[in-house]
Amino acid sequence: MAPLSRLPDYEVADKTPNVRGWTVTTTDGGSVGPVEYLLVNTERMDTRYLIVRLGGARPSGASGESARLVPLPVERAHLDDQDERVQLNVTRWH
Repeated sequence: MAPLSRLPDYEVADKTPNVRGWTVTTTDGGSVGPVEYLLVNTERMDTRYLIVRLGGARPSGASGESARLVPLPVERAHLDDQDERVQLNVTRWH
């Protein structure tokens, strides 16, 4: 597995939205944070996890390594192309 950004021979498939930067929400409208990057299974050639930055925008001056990032299995997410957001199939985020 590797981040998509580190795989120069890989890209998001045609007609598939690039969700990097999209906001992740819960089914009750709660905000989790934005999709920071995609984690790809290079053997299967598919995205397995959306890596989400908790709490929204990165604080000024913070590096990617200091941000709190969590993996979200793609099976737990629904893509809302119209509103450019990822909806988790949960009602509350702790």
